[in-house]
Amino acid sequence: MDSTRDLRDALDEADPGTQQAAQASRYMNPNEALRGCASCSHCHTPPAPGCKLKHCGRCRLNSYCNSTCAKAAWPKHKILCERLIKERAAQEVARAAYDKVHGGRVSHLSDRGAMEWFSAVPGFNNQVALLAWQHRGESPIIHVS
Repeated sequence: MDSTRDLRDALDEADPGTQQAAQASRYMNPNEALRGCASCSHCHTPPAPGCKLKHCGRCRLNSYCNSTCAKAAWPKHKILCERLIKERAAQEVARAAYDKVHGGRVSHLSDRGAMEWFSAVPGFNNQVALLAWQHRGESPIIHVS
């Protein structure tokens, strides 16, 4: 089973008009494969050896190789950034309410534990990507639980 091929087929079924755009973008950005690794959210290049990526000071989610990339990405990122901040605040309120009901923070709900679990489930990343693609018109943010 080739999960990448299966995902592409599923994406084509979900929105057939995107096949040409996906193929074109694959050729336009040679660093596309680096997106999942630690790379700049704007230019998608990995940091230079010995250098660290800088993160958005508001949402702390997007990473940038330098301030030039951060400034260039800001017009598009600011819309998502505001939503991320609101979502994080709502998540903290929900987590505090959960902790209050269940007697303290539960270790399996930590971000690190969730990320480890997320990467340990085979094919889960592709499934989430497919669902995000199918529901992209509804919300730019998805909540996986």
